[in-house]
Amino acid sequence: MIKQAPSPMKTVAMAAFALSCGGILIFLWLSFGGPLPLKPEGYRLQVALPEASTLPVEADVRIAGVRVGRVKKKEVQTRPARTRVELELDKRFAPIPRDTRAMLRQKTLFGETFVELTPGHRSAGALPDGGTLPSSQVAPTVELDEIFGAFDRPTRTA
Repeated sequence: MIKQAPSPMKTVAMAAFALSCGGILIFLWLSFGGPLPLKPEGYRLQVALPEASTLPVEADVRIAGVRVGRVKKKEVQTRPARTRVELELDKRFAPIPRDTRAMLRQKTLFGETFVELTPGHRSAGALPDGGTLPSSQVAPTVELDEIFGAFDRPTRTA
């Protein structure tokens, strides 16, 4: 068998193939919500949510159905029984008003959850970067089985 070095055209073709594979991997990583490792941190705030054990890290944060950020950290607290969540919002949606309300919502019937923010009035002032939303502005989560539990047995059966 004769061995020889690849021609310059073959080398260029191999390099182009390797770069295109890398580009496709980066595109897929970003399309499925993967973070950029060297991207600077955005505007962050803390929220203590009840019943947030099923909220995953990197879950959506939405305002009026539009994704404005992601959940970055999650820490379960025992007293009071809440989950402290750190949210990161995109620069164009920050800062949020101090009287913004938060609620844990379900995206699908399978229980995929996200954080819904309802901005208050700009006249209330802005929540500083790294600030905490007061617990009085966090609405309790209402799940589908709790709604059905409000009806009596004949109504549920019907």
